[in-house]
Amino acid sequence: MIPLIDCFLQLSYHDFSFPSIERMLHARNAESMLRFPGDPNAPASEVINCHCVLIPGVLLPDEELGEDGEVISTEALKDAPENGKIAEKANGTERNGAVQYVGRIDLDIYKKVTPDITTDEVVITDERLEHIRSRHPNDYEKYKKIMLSALKNPDYILETSAPKTAFILKASEDPDVNGRVILRLQTPSDSVGRKNSIITFQRIKKREYDRLVRNKKIIYKSPDL
Repeated sequence: MIPLIDCFLQLSYHDFSFPSIERMLHARNAESMLRFPGDPNAPASEVINCHCVLIPGVLLPDEELGEDGEVISTEALKDAPENGKIAEKANGTERNGAVQYVGRIDLDIYKKVTPDITTDEVVITDERLEHIRSRHPNDYEKYKKIMLSALKNPDYILETSAPKTAFILKASEDPDVNGRVILRLQTPSDSVGRKNSIITFQRIKKREYDRLVRNKKIIYKSPDL
């Protein structure tokens, strides 16, 4: 029997516009593949007493489904807390209340997203940091190095419907450790003194990395690739 959570997670990975063998469900303790819970073509051991259900979900045009099943709304990014103002340095980290300094980015790269970007400084608010920690526990602390690498030297920047927003991808040698960063960029239309602000960060697997590159429009591609 396939546990309900297995059904949900496996089905969450894909857009089901077209059926294909790769979108079948893998049974946890068997080599058999199921097209859906209760598949009549599956071995009896996989369907007898199985109470799994298939619940359809439809993504809006401005939504993406991440590998962990989280719906990423690019429209929501428009209303995300804007980048905060930073002040004095303290032990190498700039802070002003609920804002932490992260680092700097290459303006020539990010001008591909919005040519009027005004600063190379990047910050993260405590509110966004708490969001990352609650949605993706331990990712920020454990994989912060790849997040910084993604900001400074992205593999790809992908198109998003949210204005002045960079959808950044960075791969590593470990196929299970790749970075996805959403960065809100500062432009002249924003308040003076604001900085580029991290909206969210998540570690993703190579499968999700490849899916995003394959399905979204590429704004920037690293010359090293």
